Amino acid sequence: MVAAPVKGDPVTRGIYVIVEDADAQYTRAKATGAEIVLDIKTQDYGGRDYTARDLEGHVWTFGTYDPWAS
Repeated sequence: MVAAPVKGDPVTRGIYVIVEDADAQYTRAKATGAEIVLDIKTQDYGGRDYTARDLEGHVWTFGTYDPWAS
């Protein structure tokens, strides 16, 4: 397991999780007190996503864009 980054230090990796409904996921995350790093938005390529930090400092992005979809 990789050590969690210290808050404010650069993050060298992140996790991208494909979700069906980024808005619903975002609403639940905010309601439970998640630290939102990048607010939800629609990207130029059409995906909708947001980024949050977990309690250990790891950064996660949840979005609708699936780069492997045909």
